[in-house]
Amino acid sequence: MVSRRLLLAAIGSSLLLGLLGIFLYAQSRVARCAAVPLLAPELLPNADLRAGAGKLPAGWGGTATISATTFTVLPGGRSLQLLGIASYAQSPDVRPVRAGQTYCFVAQALTDSPAGSPTRVQLEFQWLDGAGALVQSERTVWQDVALWRPDAPPAG
Repeated sequence: MVSRRLLLAAIGSSLLLGLLGIFLYAQSRVARCAAVPLLAPELLPNADLRAGAGKLPAGWGGTATISATTFTVLPGGRSLQLLGIASYAQSPDVRPVRAGQTYCFVAQALTDSPAGSPTRVQLEFQWLDGAGALVQSERTVWQDVALWRPDAPPAG
């Protein structure tokens, strides 16, 4: 028969190993700027793109050529579809933002242009003060967009 001490040691070791696994999982998600369920709240209002008036999700802005859709690289998500040249989407304000904190933003852009047209994307971050006045604006460099092919979708 297994001794009580050995059984308790096995249970304790299993619990510690499980907690270590959860810690490593959370750290790996933080390192790649992915949300950590139950630990990191979603800061973007209407991040799931619930419908608003017209084609745009509630609280979002942009050109008339964008709309919310259920197509995503990862199943169960939602995305914005931008059509045409110089289309843009503007998210609702993320507030409150605190000095000294680190914030992650993750986006993925795909094109389905069979002509291989040079589709590119640029992200702009605007930092506003408490009254909503622009303090600073930062833009990423223009980046090429991956071509979407149903037979070989890009890695998520």
